[in-house]
Amino acid sequence: MQLSAFLAGEEMTGVVLVDDDKEGRIAERRILEAFHGLVPVVRTHAKSGDKESSGHELEDLFDRAYYVDLVNASHLDVKGFEPLQPEALDSSMPMTDAVAKAFKDAKLGKFGKLRPAQEFYARVEVGKAPLATTRKRFASLFERLNREF
Repeated sequence: MQLSAFLAGEEMTGVVLVDDDKEGRIAERRILEAFHGLVPVVRTHAKSGDKESSGHELEDLFDRAYYVDLVNASHLDVKGFEPLQPEALDSSMPMTDAVAKAFKDAKLGKFGKLRPAQEFYARVEVGKAPLATTRKRFASLFERLNREF
């Protein structure tokens, strides 16, 4: 909401990206109600006309094995952590929900999305690109963001 207020108040051009889960839909509704369409909102996984939430988040754009590798690399210092195997995660759940469940089942505490995000950033800085499937998914999202921009 703060970014939306800034964009609208300063008459700047921008787009707000939200997850296509319950929280993202709530944020989208609040932004649209508060700013009456002055600030466009794009959902990570929604296609034009989608009424229902897919439940997916930004992390679901990553190839599952790649994201699990980010989780594993970023949690090596956690006591009792054993590397996760992508095929062992519940594939019917959004990525972070499946990882959170694995953390809970292993009694590792609450899973936070910041560590894998930091690991991703560190890899990008040194030129380690994600798989082509992940790059294509992000390219599609960027195309949608550019259309709204």
